[in-house]
Amino acid sequence: MGNYKLGPLIISMVFGITIILSGCTGLNKNITLKLQEEKVNEVLQSVNISHDLPFQIDRIDMNDGFMRVYMSYTKQDNSKMNGSYDLRMSIQNGVPVANISNVDMTGLNLDQQMLDQIGQLMIRDIFSAAANLNEQVEFQSIDITEDEMQIVLTILS
Repeated sequence: MGNYKLGPLIISMVFGITIILSGCTGLNKNITLKLQEEKVNEVLQSVNISHDLPFQIDRIDMNDGFMRVYMSYTKQDNSKMNGSYDLRMSIQNGVPVANISNVDMTGLNLDQQMLDQIGQLMIRDIFSAAANLNEQVEFQSIDITEDEMQIVLTILS
């Protein structure tokens, strides 16, 4: 199973993050993190700054089960273009996994490996913004609705 080590717990209602402590099994603690769409948009804007992406993320629109990411980019002929793709997130063996589909980026050639890297950068930044824990954690589930993203994780002792 995959365990993540994330750095001191940061909670901020101002930024649309809610944390709910739920069942504790033995010394393990279950935590539910809720991020409002506004916070997810803010986090993904920082992806533009912290990573050298071939496009600028403009905004996201959360839907049931996925996020549509809207971006702008410059083609090789210096023309400005807009595009989008869908980002789905899941948990596999305790590790968050991103899947990018429905890619609409005319004139911008990204192979599947690059799309996978972009998805993993985005998911890493979202989870880092949601909770910065100096503990080993195992992710249990991710649920995306039109209003919020809910992440359930277990802090391992």
